[in-house]
Amino acid sequence: MRYFSLAVVAVLLSVAPGYSQKGKKTAVAGPIDIKGKTNAEALALLIPGMARAELPDRNAPQQQWQEICLAAGAPGNEAKRLEVCKLMIAKLGADVPDPARFWMLKQLEYIGRAESVATVAKVIEDPSEVLRESAIRCLANNPAEEATAALVGKLSAKDAKTKIALANALGYRRAASAVNALAGELTNESPAVAQAAARALGRIASADAAAQLNKARAAAKDPVRLWICDAYLLCADKLVKDGKTQEAAAIYNDLYGNEKNRATRMAALEGVLRSAVDDAGAQIVKLLISDDRDARNIALLSIAGINSNSLKAVAAAADKLPVQAQVLLLGALANRREKSQAALALKASQSSDADLQRAGILALGSLGDASALPLLVETAFSKSKNADAARNSLGAIAGPGVDEKLVAILAAEKQPSTRIGLIATVEARGLATAVPALLENARGDDAAVRQAAMKALGKLAEAKDVGAMIPGILKAAKGAERENAEKAIAAVVARIGEPENRADAIVAAVSPENRAELLPLLGRIGGPKALALAKQSLDTKDRSAAVLAFANWPDYSVSDVLLDLAKNAPEPELKKLAFQNLARVNSLDKDHPVPPRFAVLKQAMAIADDVEKKKAVINALSTIREMEALRIAVSFLDDKQLNQAACKTIVELAHSKTLRQPNQAEFGRVLDRVLVICRDKELIERAKKYKANQ
Repeated sequence: MRYFSLAVVAVLLSVAPGYSQKGKKTAVAGPIDIKGKTNAEALALLIPGMARAELPDRNAPQQQWQEICLAAGAPGNEAKRLEVCKLMIAKLGADVPDPARFWMLKQLEYIGRAESVATVAKVIEDPSEVLRESAIRCLANNPAEEATAALVGKLSAKDAKTKIALANALGYRRAASAVNALAGELTNESPAVAQAAARALGRIASADAAAQLNKARAAAKDPVRLWICDAYLLCADKLVKDGKTQEAAAIYNDLYGNEKNRATRMAALEGVLRSAVDDAGAQIVKLLISDDRDARNIALLSIAGINSNSLKAVAAAADKLPVQAQVLLLGALANRREKSQAALALKASQSSDADLQRAGILALGSLGDASALPLLVETAFSKSKNADAARNSLGAIAGPGVDEKLVAILAAEKQPSTRIGLIATVEARGLATAVPALLENARGDDAAVRQAAMKALGKLAEAKDVGAMIPGILKAAKGAERENAEKAIAAVVARIGEPENRADAIVAAVSPENRAELLPLLGRIGGPKALALAKQSLDTKDRSAAVLAFANWPDYSVSDVLLDLAKNAPEPELKKLAFQNLARVNSLDKDHPVPPRFAVLKQAMAIADDVEKKKAVINALSTIREMEALRIAVSFLDDKQLNQAACKTIVELAHSKTLRQPNQAEFGRVLDRVLVICRDKELIERAKKYKANQ
């Protein structure tokens, strides 16, 4: 509850913290020494401080007393709470300065009970508006029933602001015992008081409150009548929440049928539909075909909230409804997954109205069954403006036979563009039953279809399907298609639990005729069987494919082979390929032992005979968390062709706190050089952070 008026704000903000009334900056007074004092002694010492002339000087003593009150108000401290409250009650008289009284009322607001009611109630008659409102707020938050009686007793106050605050407090408390007293204020000569009383009765929302509001409504004039109607609506809303829909409906229908104010009638109409339960459907249909635009809009918005029976009643009359209503109806049916209304969605999906057609197509995703698939497929992969809606529904539609029919449609489809779309759909739906159809498409004549099928197989196929995927590799064109097909099979075999068995199906399929095509795939999979076959193939006509297999290897276990090729291969291209991937495989396994990888990288640097090779090694050094690796990178900072790669590696090494923090001084010197040389803004910012040991 907030009852502060502008006067309160003015008092609280009249002096800026740390400044005197004349604007001169002053030292703020500190806390008062109350150590060892009883609560009574402490309060006596703190009251003058809480009333100091300068607002900032009050802060410390106020906080000191508040801490005492909070401790006293903790659970299990009833005797202490009562003692502290009685001490404050005794100090609420006019002989105590207003700021101190205000602060004590604030504490009583939180910990006061029945013992404080009578004394606080007297403050409601104080000349100070600030204290009057503070006292009302204090009682508004007091859980004792006596507080309600005290607030009601003060409603006879002549001051309008006080009456308004009292009415607000009683409404906040939802004080049923205050209904008659508040009803008496509905005819108050001050419209603001009457409004506050009506609002309070609306918050109380008891049967008595509703009766009093209805009684006063008959004779009331605007604007008071409007406020009374608003409060009467709140009573009806409360009845709906309590499950008393018939009583609520009586109020809503009364206001809708008998009030002249249009805003009141439309607000009541919302309630009429909300409380109609099973009859809401018929009423909504009637409103939707009426000439009252506001009523139509309310009926439209009500569709989403009505129950299933009413929704079906609206659906039965769909042909009579305007398009906008049918669109909203389909959305509501879809949200409820009212499968019984699938025919309505199917009919709408074939409408000549674009909005209704789209709504029907979208609704089929929730309402449709297997019979809707042909229409959705035809639309989804066409140039229709609703193609995206159909694709969404294809991804969402569910029910008996849906998956099976979708797979059958894919198997029978001849149009490549539609097949590609269907393949993406079964992949997104995770349909493992589509694997046979995907395998067929993976070895077809259309490259785009093959690529889509292999991609889907990478997600959906199992180990038992790997052999059947190999023709897709052999059919794939060299280059990107072949590489993606290899990655798809590698993804499938990666799901095999025993790494040493992952290459089995491919090794078994290798023949002299297809060895060159399958060796690069075996390299992506790795393992002892693939390694043996790749090594054997180095001395055959398929040597280039064998080197490519080692270049594709997923870990650093082939470092010795790649190093030998990088040193001794007579073919320049194979030698270069081996070197590049020697650096790559030794930067992959960051969790593997550093010494063997570092040893290989140092040998690689020793034979690096061009800038690109040196850059590859420098980049790989970023994974070697050793100070020697840092120093190697530092040695290239003066090389204009390599210093940017060196900067990146240095920053990456600095990222490791376990490496950097024990060597912060050396890293600091190196990072100073990086900040001068580096041209990458992101790396520069990271270097600054690491230099500051962050």
